[in-house]
Amino acid sequence: MVNIILTILLITFFLVAGFSWLIARLWCLPQRDKSKKRPEEYNIHYENVSFPSSNRTLQGWFMPASTNKKPVVIIQHGWSHSKSRMLPVAKEVIDKVGCSVFMFDSRGHGESDNDGPVTLLKMAEDLRSSINYLKTRKDVDMHNIGVFGHSIGGASSILAGSLDNRINAIISTSAFADPVGVTTKFMKKFHIPEWPFVKLVFMFIGGWVGEPIENIFPRNNIHKIKVPTLLIHGKKDNFIPPENMAILYENSNSELTELHLLPDCSHSNIIVHSSHFQLVTDFLKKHMFTEKKNVTTEKLAYHSNVNLSF
Repeated sequence: MVNIILTILLITFFLVAGFSWLIARLWCLPQRDKSKKRPEEYNIHYENVSFPSSNRTLQGWFMPASTNKKPVVIIQHGWSHSKSRMLPVAKEVIDKVGCSVFMFDSRGHGESDNDGPVTLLKMAEDLRSSINYLKTRKDVDMHNIGVFGHSIGGASSILAGSLDNRINAIISTSAFADPVGVTTKFMKKFHIPEWPFVKLVFMFIGGWVGEPIENIFPRNNIHKIKVPTLLIHGKKDNFIPPENMAILYENSNSELTELHLLPDCSHSNIIVHSSHFQLVTDFLKKHMFTEKKNVTTEKLAYHSNVNLSF
C-alpha cells in the first residue's frame, strides 16, 4: 500500500513538473511576426544591418537623420512582434525629433536568429548589443543614445537602462513591473491553478536566465536608472494593467521619472495614438539634444491627474 502511494505521488510530481516546464517553454516561445511592412512604405531612408548578440545574428534597420544631428533612438518591439510593427513610432521620431533611429528584431523574433527560450534578460542583452553595434558607426553620437520599448520591449528598456550607462534617455510604454501577474492572468484564462504552477514556471525560467528570476524584474531594477525616464500606459490596457506603471514609478528615482496615463488607449493601440506620439517626441526633444550626460537634478513634470493608487 505504501509503495502504491509513493508511486502515485511520484507520478503526480513528474506530471506537475512536466506540465509546468511545458507552460514555461511555451511562455518563452514567441511567434514569428508575419508583418512584411518595410521603411520605404513610410518614405524612410534606411540600410539593412546585421549584428551579433550572444553568438546569434540579429537583423535591423538603421535610419539616418536627414540633418547633421547624430543622436539616435533605439526602438524595441513587443512580444511576438517585430521591428516592422514599430515603424509608425520610427516615422514620428525621424520627422518630429530629427534624430536617427535604429530598429532590430530581438532573438526569436522577426528575421533574427532563434536562441532557445526567449527571456526578458535576452531581450535586454540584445538591446545592449545594438548599442555595441552603434558604437562602430561614425554617424552616431554615443553621448546621445535614447531607448524606446513597448510592452516586454519597455520592460527590457528598463532592465537595459539599469545595466548600461551608455543610455541617456528611456521611454517605456505599456511595460510590466514583473511578469508574475501577466503569467498568472494567462494561466487563469486556461483554468490552470496558480498553485503550484506559477512558482514552478518561474523556477524553470529562472534556470534559463541563470539567476533568481526576481533579479531581472523591472520593479527591482528601475531604481538603478540615473537618466530621464518616461513611463506611458493606457488606462484601457487589459493585458498589462496600468497598476504596473504605478509600481514602476514608486520604485524609480521619481525626480528623474515622468509618467502619463492615457485614458483612451489599450495595450496595442497606444503605439499609434496621437497623444502617445506627442509625449514621445516632446520627451526626446527635451532630452536627446543636451550636454547633460548622466544624472540630471531637474525634477521631471508628470500629469497631476495620474492616480497612483488606480
